[in-house]
Amino acid sequence: RVVESALGALATGIGVAETGLRLPTSALRAVLGPRRPLDFVDWATAELGRHSIGMLAEAAGSVSRYQARDWIGQVDVPTAVVVTTRDRIVPPDAQLEMAEAIRYATVHPVDGGHGVCMRDRFVAPLFDACSTVAARSIA
Repeated sequence: RVVESALGALATGIGVAETGLRLPTSALRAVLGPRRPLDFVDWATAELGRHSIGMLAEAAGSVSRYQARDWIGQVDVPTAVVVTTRDRIVPPDAQLEMAEAIRYATVHPVDGGHGVCMRDRFVAPLFDACSTVAARSIA
């Protein structure tokens, strides 16, 4: 939310939605942090660098306002939730709360943060989740 607020203020303040201004690579690296693996920083820099600050701010705002609480309990199809156990963007407790709101959802934890989906260790929990949903869909 801090990043969203900052991007939103910047976008509003200088009208980047119209100009298509992009964050410089050095700024992206500073925001992503020096402790991140270089391949992650390179990937994130390339991804973020392809979009304007205004577009990123709009997307972040939409994601931060999204709520499923009103309808999530009505999901009635086989569901699996891959929970990233060290996520600092979407806290694991919030992920588990969502999973618990879906009747009979299975939970498949993966040891990692928000970007763990780019790592090999994400494959097994994702495969288990998909297999569980497929098996329950056939039954």
